[in-house]
Amino acid sequence: LHLGGTGAANALDDYEEGTFTPVVSGSSSAGTGTFSTQSGVYTKVGNRVFGSCFIAHSNTHNGSGAYQVSLPFVSTSNAGGAIVSYKFGWLNNGPDFADVAGGQAQMYVRYDGNTNVVDIPFGNTQNTAQMRLVFSFETAS
Repeated sequence: LHLGGTGAANALDDYEEGTFTPVVSGSSSAGTGTFSTQSGVYTKVGNRVFGSCFIAHSNTHNGSGAYQVSLPFVSTSNAGGAIVSYKFGWLNNGPDFADVAGGQAQMYVRYDGNTNVVDIPFGNTQNTAQMRLVFSFETAS
C-alpha cells in the first residue's frame, strides 16, 4: 500500500487490525474477578497502536495495588495513554483515564483526585462496574 505516491518512502509496510481480551489485574497482587464482558479491538499502523476495550465486572475484583488492564502489544519507553469514554456502576470514584506503562503491555487505570492522581481501588469494582477505554501508544513490535 502506498500513501501519496509510489516511492518506497510512501510505502506502508506495517498495518494490522485485530481483537484482544483485556485482562484486569493488580500491580501488587493480580487477584481474580468475574466479568460479563472483556473485549478489545486495535489497529496498528507502523509503530502506533490505536484501539479500545470494554470491561464489565460481574463481581468485585480482589486484586491489590494499581488497577491494570492489559494491552495487545508492549509499549516503548515513550508509552501513551487512554481516556475513559464510558463508565457506569463504580463505587465512590470511578476511572477517568489510564497511563500506558513504558516497556509493558499494561495500562494503569486512575482517577483525578482533584489535588493528585489516584489509582482505582479494587474495592470500587462492584458487580455493575463497567468502563470503555480508548487508547493510543507507541510500540517497537
